[in-house]
Amino acid sequence: MVAAMRKFLLIAWALAATARAEVVDGVAAIVNDKIITYSDVSDFVQPVIAQLRRSYRGQELIDKIKSTQMDALNNLIERELILAEFKEKGYSFPDTVVDEQMNDVIANDFGGDRAAFIKTLQAENLTLARYREQLHDRFVVQAMRNRKTQNEIVVSPFKIEEYYKAHPDDFKEEEQIK
Repeated sequence: MVAAMRKFLLIAWALAATARAEVVDGVAAIVNDKIITYSDVSDFVQPVIAQLRRSYRGQELIDKIKSTQMDALNNLIERELILAEFKEKGYSFPDTVVDEQMNDVIANDFGGDRAAFIKTLQAENLTLARYREQLHDRFVVQAMRNRKTQNEIVVSPFKIEEYYKAHPDDFKEEEQIK
């Protein structure tokens, strides 16, 4: 169901991208109750598109931009699914985690100057509350992805050695002339 919906949304995105000159904004995808707009996708890919424009021209540029937009839409959909799973499972973490992240950004990127940080947010049309929400979501997505990769099956060296000892014939090689 999710794959079929994603495919439909990708086709809709491709059709809308070709008629982009007339579309100011619209729905690129709906994930549960969250709407992902064309401007969300555009904002997500803007830095990459600037790099593509420096490297490609003509039809190749158009193809690369469309591919990048599709990848961005997929990433935004996956992000919303991860956030929904986090909420659905009732996970949480303390607000101090977001505060620490924000303080790190202020310290590292703005030399500890909170006023410069706030002015930068205003220049980007972001409120402090919206920025905190973005940090929160970024942390949730990162934590959920880490959780999934940590749950992957890991075979211990002991089990590998045990298998090797139990199946020595599988690892023998016939004599060969080199």
